[in-house]
Amino acid sequence: CFRVDLQGSGDSGGVITDEYTDEEIAYCMQVIRQIASHPWCDGNVGMMGISWGGINTLMVASHVDCPPELKAVIVACGNDDRYGDDCHYMGGAMMHDNHEWASYMWAWLAQPPDPAVVGRRWKRQWGHRLGKADFWFRHWASHATRDSYWQRASVRDQYDRIKVPVYILSGWEDGYKNPVDRVLRGLNALGKPAVGMLGPWGHSYPFNGV
Repeated sequence: CFRVDLQGSGDSGGVITDEYTDEEIAYCMQVIRQIASHPWCDGNVGMMGISWGGINTLMVASHVDCPPELKAVIVACGNDDRYGDDCHYMGGAMMHDNHEWASYMWAWLAQPPDPAVVGRRWKRQWGHRLGKADFWFRHWASHATRDSYWQRASVRDQYDRIKVPVYILSGWEDGYKNPVDRVLRGLNALGKPAVGMLGPWGHSYPFNGV
């Protein structure tokens, strides 16, 4: 099992300029290929994530260049509609979460990498990250309609591209419960293997849910 820090977060170098960029998805696919070639791997890789990790898992599965090494995905509390069913806009109205989430990310991404992991370069890596920091609300507020900015990162119009089995799950108290039914219907209508689960919890994995 590999737990991966996206570029510009945690102990990874680089900079995150926004959610779900082409660069981010390209890195995800690169990591899948690297894992598949690992001596301990038989060449078959699964991908899973919750929330952000669930959304980009679904995006990788639907990407035109999805690695053949990816055999299945588990999407927990993820989303296939970043405009109308995410934390940005709902029914066309901007949500409070739109600037709140941007503020959280502004703070979280300002945290330094761990010197015990990255070594002496941690301070230079941290400085580069801080120097390139951006307040993402600037992007989100300037796209108040369902334009190409949101469509590019929304899988609901790309179900036909998904070539691997999908297990999608969420909780009834989660803000991302609608995608479970929508993704299942969309994939099943195309004859693609997909199962889903909804349970009595919120924005969490089932084994952590209360």
